[in-house]
Amino acid sequence: MPPANPHPRRRHGNGRHCRFRGRRGTCPFRLVWPNPGMEKRGNRKQNLLQSIARSGHLSSGELSALAELFETLSTSDKTGEAGLDITTFRDLMHSSFDIDSEIIMDRIFRAFNRRGSENRLNLEDFLDGLKIFLKGMPQEKLMYCFNVYDLNGDGWITRDEMLHFLKDCLVKSSPDEDTEEGVKELVELVIRKVDRDGDGKVSLRDFASAVHDDPLLLEFLGQCLPDPKVTSLPFRPMTSPFPVPLTGKRRDVSLLDGACRP
Repeated sequence: MPPANPHPRRRHGNGRHCRFRGRRGTCPFRLVWPNPGMEKRGNRKQNLLQSIARSGHLSSGELSALAELFETLSTSDKTGEAGLDITTFRDLMHSSFDIDSEIIMDRIFRAFNRRGSENRLNLEDFLDGLKIFLKGMPQEKLMYCFNVYDLNGDGWITRDEMLHFLKDCLVKSSPDEDTEEGVKELVELVIRKVDRDGDGKVSLRDFASAVHDDPLLLEFLGQCLPDPKVTSLPFRPMTSPFPVPLTGKRRDVSLLDGACRP
């Protein structure tokens, strides 16, 4: 008879040739302890997905697909917690939504990153951010866009912040052409359009009023939301690499059907 199992919590972990397989006792030659940490993280993930699904933005299936994508792209820190770094996040924004401004991508990352470390997104921030980014209500998208454009988080979009976003939008017709004055003129034009109380800067109330009158002003300093055609596509984990990743290496980070360009 096999020796009595001194550790009843242990489970059988030997191969199929173990002569004690199927017996009530546990194989004494190769024992495996359960991993309560993995089980705890799995339960926490399921609770998180259920909680976010209750908001009604994304279905359980869509959230599961996004969580699977996060696990594929994320790396673990010293504590074992998974996180998405800013470089991989840029690749994702570029490949799936054709956002190519590094300034905008960095600001989207900061708008998403509410609970994680400075340079890493955790799963909750990733899902909470994408639910607004993809299928947020108008007021949620309004607040999100304002936060993207408000560089220092003081509640105002100033001339200097507008200049920061718009300085690369004008194309030089010749190498010697100075576009600085053109950008400044563009900033003044934007101020006159969006600054409703005339104080020379844009508050959230100014922004909301301007967008109410002209919805195209929602992204007046650059694309920070996906094309509606993209968000209407079904979710499915993709493995098609995007064409020219910003990091210079190919990564399978596509998010939606049809999001990758050949």
